[in-house]
Amino acid sequence: MKTNRTVCLLAIVTVCVLTLSSLAQPPPRQQPPTGQQPPHQPPPPQPPPKPPQDTPPLPTKPPEQREPGQPGTPDKGPAVAPDLTLPVLIDSFFDVFPPAVEIPPAAGGAPPVAGVAPAKEKCGFTSKKLLRTVESGWRPKKADAVALPGRDAVVIVTWENDIYNEFEVIGPCPLDKGHGGEHSPKKIVYEKLGTLTETESYPPGTRRPRPPAGTGLPQGGP
Repeated sequence: MKTNRTVCLLAIVTVCVLTLSSLAQPPPRQQPPTGQQPPHQPPPPQPPPKPPQDTPPLPTKPPEQREPGQPGTPDKGPAVAPDLTLPVLIDSFFDVFPPAVEIPPAAGGAPPVAGVAPAKEKCGFTSKKLLRTVESGWRPKKADAVALPGRDAVVIVTWENDIYNEFEVIGPCPLDKGHGGEHSPKKIVYEKLGTLTETESYPPGTRRPRPPAGTGLPQGGP
């Protein structure tokens, strides 16, 4: 009895398995009979062609900036952003544009200009040298006819004489510093020391009175 019961159970299980397998498979496609071609179907209508448009090319990233996994470049792993800190940016800027070097100006002159030769320093020598003391000579200041009691009228003349110091003045010298030869320009300058005054009397009718005796100084003056 146990053997018959076991056989019946196996038969039932086999039938169930076969039924489920047939249900799981898709139905076979119907093939057209041999020698017959499927009916021809016209292609669907195509849309009218669009006029050409000037479209700018799509921007492409440089090879070094493409994202990993894109075609055309090997995948080098995730991109790492550089450390763009302020000191790094400053160093990069001065690598491309080196800072200008300020040249100190020469003593007493303007700073040099690029492409222009610096101006030479001027000599600027000056001097003042006393050469001598001179007199201008006597000149009449005024003349009067004076009548003295018991005498004929006499001519009274007042004379003046200017005294000067004569100097040689040089400079400022416009030549370049360290030049050869003498300095320039040179000129003679007179400085007045004072004026001598003397009064002389002459006989009446004197037309050309003689001036007083000189002081002994050389004649000169402006």
